[in-house]
Amino acid sequence: MKRLSPAQWAPALFSLFLLIPIGLYGAHGLLLNGSDEATLSYGDTLLLSVMPESEGAEVKILLFADVNGDGAADPDEPLLSKLQVKDGGPFDEDESADGQIESAVDVSRLGYVCGDFVIVALDAGISDTALLHLLPVSSSLTISGTVTVPPDVGGITIFVARQVEDTSAVIAFRDFFGTYTDGNGHFNFAVPDEFYGDTFYLLPIDIAGYLQDYVSPELLTDTLILTGPISGLTVSFTPNDNTQVSGNIRDENGDALPDISRALFVGAAFTLFDTTAYAASIWSSPGYYSRNLKSEWGSFWEIYLDVSAMYPHYLTPPPQLTLILGSGSSQVDFPVYQADDSIRGHVYVNDDPADEIRIFAEGYSGNDTIGSNFTQSYSDGRYTLFVASEADSYRVYIDTLGLPPYATVEPEYQIVPPGASDVDFHITIRVPGDANGDGIVNPVDLVFLANYLYGGGDPPDPLWLGDENCDGSLDNADLMYLGNYLYAGGPEPVPCFPGRKRGKHGLVLLNLPSGFLR
Repeated sequence: MKRLSPAQWAPALFSLFLLIPIGLYGAHGLLLNGSDEATLSYGDTLLLSVMPESEGAEVKILLFADVNGDGAADPDEPLLSKLQVKDGGPFDEDESADGQIESAVDVSRLGYVCGDFVIVALDAGISDTALLHLLPVSSSLTISGTVTVPPDVGGITIFVARQVEDTSAVIAFRDFFGTYTDGNGHFNFAVPDEFYGDTFYLLPIDIAGYLQDYVSPELLTDTLILTGPISGLTVSFTPNDNTQVSGNIRDENGDALPDISRALFVGAAFTLFDTTAYAASIWSSPGYYSRNLKSEWGSFWEIYLDVSAMYPHYLTPPPQLTLILGSGSSQVDFPVYQADDSIRGHVYVNDDPADEIRIFAEGYSGNDTIGSNFTQSYSDGRYTLFVASEADSYRVYIDTLGLPPYATVEPEYQIVPPGASDVDFHITIRVPGDANGDGIVNPVDLVFLANYLYGGGDPPDPLWLGDENCDGSLDNADLMYLGNYLYAGGPEPVPCFPGRKRGKHGLVLLNLPSGFLR
């Protein structure tokens, strides 16, 4: 792991904006697990369904923190995320443009944020709302405290996260847990007991851009070793000064984008003897952004622009870096390319077509990155990545986060031009119970495992293939378990992958920081 400098810290987050619905028609019939109100716990599944104004329409999904608990998206309450989903698109469960969108929402991907929320769905007209309650994790590893500066402010998001190895990033985090503050600035949440003894960073990140007169506290300084309840934490956000960064947001034709974008600022203010890292955020207008930040003798800032509210019609641009000497100002413009072309292919798992596999594409013009986009595969394994024809080539690859450990992807990535087809990927996942690794679970595996345990034979490769009951050890109990499955109708061998097991990708309602400086 490379040593992190204060400015090398930057999550990509969903854009946020409060829309006032107009007109007589629009998204309606918004339901969460079949009701207009749903209560879920960590690890539960949420099925979001909505009827757009017309078949094949795109619907905006907005997530508000319901700080005052009145069940409404009030103008003074923070909007945590905004995304777009299409009827018949890859995130619509039935994959049909039939006037009904059903999307599986992954409320626990990367982590879990508890609290009361209002979800708003709208397309061209009147919006519909539903209430979502995400219960605190049931655990002894509770974390509580107060945001003291500014005092008595609700809706500020507070997270903890665990640092993990990631060769594609200077530093990477996973397993986010948190909540938002109540009206008195208090926060209280928990981390699952499975993380007992682990070290987490405290990350006070105002992802809603709620505190426009402040930047974050100093980042990556507070670590928590989770061996029991932690209480009495105090968090102080830092007042900004006259340092300002602003710029235009335009497409390749010089036109303003049709919706807002989210700008996230991560940087460092420095003096002769010290450097302090901060983060801040702002909502843009469709074509312009401006944010006051914090500086000392000077500062440098990396700016991330998220265009999720317009997915998949624009590429997410690469981050921009600016240096400011003293408490001055800087203009940093963002060119955002329209996705006017596509890349197509199929994804297979163990030679079968695979759905809900996420695919990314990074576009290059010469040696410069112009932006990126993503999609996921349909049930027949096909996928369509919308890309910009402005790029010379794209690096296309599978997102392996949702795959189990020991899954292999061939090829690892492909370099292709815009408009390419047959850009296929083959994923191999070992079968639980297949102790000898031949792809079939049968009596030969029972003999292989017995020979390893009692005859000095070769071990399963990887070793977890022989841990049939997933108790963390290979012994006679695994032989009994596999034999019971093969001959007595017992339960199937357990997919006992090392580390936390993760399911398929769903629609991510709240995107959280993961890899920094990829």
